[in-house]
Amino acid sequence: MRVPSFAVVGLPRAGKTSVVKALGGALPASARQDRPALSSTPWPDPVLADLARTEGSAKTTPIRFEVWDLPGLGGEFPAACLECLQGAEGLLGVVPVARLSATDEARAAVRVLQAEIRLMDLAYLETRLANLEADRKKARRDPEGHARSARALQACRAALEAGGDRPLDALPEEERRALVGEGLLSGKPFAAVGNLREEGMAAGIEGWDGPAVRFPALPEAEILDLPEEERPAYREALGRREPAAPAAWPVLHVALGRIRFFTIGDTEARAWSLRAGASALPDGYAVLGHN
Repeated sequence: MRVPSFAVVGLPRAGKTSVVKALGGALPASARQDRPALSSTPWPDPVLADLARTEGSAKTTPIRFEVWDLPGLGGEFPAACLECLQGAEGLLGVVPVARLSATDEARAAVRVLQAEIRLMDLAYLETRLANLEADRKKARRDPEGHARSARALQACRAALEAGGDRPLDALPEEERRALVGEGLLSGKPFAAVGNLREEGMAAGIEGWDGPAVRFPALPEAEILDLPEEERPAYREALGRREPAAPAAWPVLHVALGRIRFFTIGDTEARAWSLRAGASALPDGYAVLGHN
């Protein structure tokens, strides 16, 4: 079972790096704006902490996420960044929002970002269809498979051009199966982070039914740069009771279609991530055995 992973996407100056840091990510000092930067980010899970305290566990091991911080969309996108986008399990879309009450602004910004992602997929599909048409050998060797691939790609293009929050969900099952392995961004789990310019914290965006959280990322990132003993006083000065990460990660984890379970003992309390609908046997043992 792979580690849960997000590629962080957004238009330039949306505050993607601040969001990564606010969620607990530590980016390398050598990170560059035109290159992908990987953070192994722990979920500070209060449920895990309570279980460990109750059991008297010597240590806790939280779920960790791979989080890729990428350049802003809308321009030329480096090949290495595109590979990270296609390889990530889900997309974390960051949009700037003035305040919690600005739900229309948040909803519009998320849809603009999703439209940008669809444009990237459409550009990929045009190239893919052109290459498929030029592949005469495959057409002669496997005419049925060639035609099936072409139909699926054309149907996908039509669905993306029609728009919508989850355009590929309307495709027939056969065509969705044929698209497996294409790495289409619009088919990945998508969660939104509204990067607020004012204080506040909330889950969801009214009028948009996808998973979302909203909080001011830059002040939270600055708090996490402080020594741990100084953070509570700084939060209190801002009128903020709790850090953002413990409230945000449950929403983002569920957005990937995952659940968590715990193993508790004297030596360790540990949280594990498993796909929703997986069975305890063999999938749960596979996760335990892999680790």
